Amino acid sequence: MKRAPYIETKLHQYKMLYVDVISVLSNMFSTLGTGIKADSFLPGTGKYYMDFDPETPVVPVRSLYPFIMDEAYQPYQHFVGLDGVCGNFNEAMDYFLKCIEITTPEMYLSAWSSRDIACVGGEDTVIDNLMVWKSYVPVIRQIYGIYK
Repeated sequence: MKRAPYIETKLHQYKMLYVDVISVLSNMFSTLGTGIKADSFLPGTGKYYMDFDPETPVVPVRSLYPFIMDEAYQPYQHFVGLDGVCGNFNEAMDYFLKCIEITTPEMYLSAWSSRDIACVGGEDTVIDNLMVWKSYVPVIRQIYGIYK
């Protein structure tokens, strides 16, 4: 079975949802219930490979699912150990983390509509979520073995 390039496929199939690489990776690494699991990438059974282009410019993130403290339910945990087996996962993760690092609260908030801000409980809730992700960047780097 021929495997498909994950990022390219998502950008093509879901143009309204995924407008760029960071929107695909933010969904993949931070959102529960996407249906994307590690076995979707495994040789022999998986239908995708990670096709991250390391030349992709780092940009601010616009949306992150709330950080989950329980390790069993942290979406990014599902992909540890896949680097080199089915694409360049560590480079994709490093890019995702760099995008989080450069995102200021003002940048992040400006990407949200007032309706969405109200739905999640206000500006403080939106900014707090970003700050929690920022605080866990070093932990995630350690989990993936990505050292600056």
